[in-house]
Amino acid sequence: MAIKRLTAPSILLVEDNPLHVRLVTSMLTEVWPGFEDLYQARRLDSALERLEQSTPDCVLLDLVLPDADGLEAVNVMLAASPEVPIVVLSSHDDGDLALRAVDEGAQDYLVKGSVDAWELARSIRFAIHRHKNRIDATSGGVDPFPMQRVTAESVTASGETDLGMAIVDTTSVFRHATDGLARLLERPLYEIIGVSVEDLIDPDDIGGWRLAIERVSAESGQQASLALTAQTESGSVSLDASVVALCGADGEMDAMLVTYRPAIESAAAEVSSATYVAMSDFNG
Repeated sequence: MAIKRLTAPSILLVEDNPLHVRLVTSMLTEVWPGFEDLYQARRLDSALERLEQSTPDCVLLDLVLPDADGLEAVNVMLAASPEVPIVVLSSHDDGDLALRAVDEGAQDYLVKGSVDAWELARSIRFAIHRHKNRIDATSGGVDPFPMQRVTAESVTASGETDLGMAIVDTTSVFRHATDGLARLLERPLYEIIGVSVEDLIDPDDIGGWRLAIERVSAESGQQASLALTAQTESGSVSLDASVVALCGADGEMDAMLVTYRPAIESAAAEVSSATYVAMSDFNG
């Protein structure tokens, strides 16, 4: 799987504070020198008019606007242009509000003044990547929110299962994950996000995990596959994992996309009543 560097995206910034507009513009220019593809809308209705004229790669959305307040803005933007990913830029460091924003469909929630230029760019890249996967699934006739039971018999017969996916940073910490991974690990997402991969796998697998990181970081386009035993609430589960590097604007790896599926060997060893339940979209 080739690694594609993201060129400077087109951004719709929905923000009425001129100081914050200058800050965001400065950060985007730092990451993408000469960056010009930014359109600012000071009101939600102006943003909606802009979306009728052109489709940006990403929307950076403030939640406090002259004509909208709170999550109303997220809902209206998604209804108007569901194909465009939204990253919320808020002045409030509110964990509950952040979770609600992601539940409503935002790809990320950032606190103004708490992220640097590269963190903002990384969030935009990941938002575009996750949202594109979701849209591709929908356009292909696949429900982006499948909830299917996969028995040992069906896994053995078809060799296919639903996936659990995660974005893991270079220190092995989960930054984003799908509900599918949460179900595979039998843990709520809040017990996965912010936790190290190494804390959730068998100690004997840590060496293999570290080798996989070295492999994908050493060669562009490289993919590493490995088998892991993950700790769950009820015991453990055997997983097959693939790791692909996500490169920043400087070409260096700054995160990894990790895809998990129940190991076929493990599934076949279970009685047919054993099941895995997975979902396929990112939480934010």
